[in-house]
Amino acid sequence: MTEVYVLRIDAIDPKAITLARLAKYLDRFAKILGHEEGVHLDEIRSGRTNIVCRIDPNHAKVVSESLQALVGGQGAKVSRSAYGSMMKMLAKDKAKAMIFEGDDIRR
Repeated sequence: MTEVYVLRIDAIDPKAITLARLAKYLDRFAKILGHEEGVHLDEIRSGRTNIVCRIDPNHAKVVSESLQALVGGQGAKVSRSAYGSMMKMLAKDKAKAMIFEGDDIRR
């Protein structure tokens, strides 16, 4: 079961984003992952903004199922709402984002 998820936001350098804006992205990402208590920030990588989160092993299945449901257009209302809100934020910031499973993406 995946215990690491990375939100990669293209076109936003983590050294340039305001802390308040980054906090909003972190909030949305936690809600998208669907289990806020079991999700922890591991690091923020530079270049592009790569927000790396580690999932408690006992929550990994729930998070995986939540993401799969969201991809299928289903899922919890809070996750769907956070996803929609993040899409609006990305459009306003003229950026795109992807969520990767695992930590094998290029830094």
